[in-house]
Amino acid sequence: MANLKEIAAKQFAKDKDLDKVFITTDGYPFYTENAANLHKNTNSKKEMKVYSFSREVEGESTDKSIDKMKKDELIAYAASNKIDISEASNNDERVAVIKEAMKSKKAE
Repeated sequence: MANLKEIAAKQFAKDKDLDKVFITTDGYPFYTENAANLHKNTNSKKEMKVYSFSREVEGESTDKSIDKMKKDELIAYAASNKIDISEASNNDERVAVIKEAMKSKKAE
């Protein structure tokens, strides 16, 4: 699967706005899960799987999207990236603060 990770990294390097890519076991990347599944289902030569990869943020994998994290996970993620989310009162606010801070870190 390391090879598929390399393919995903190349796709992310090509398209800076891409947050997620779907790659079939034969190495073809797709921007949508539907397209990857269509390829998988129409290729009768071998049994294939579809793997999804998310863009990495500050060296940490975001396979579990920040948007789907629970409160404790968001607090831990923010702490590991030295982001203050103490003013946020709910998960939507925590996610917004984290995303804004990550954008600022990338711009530096």
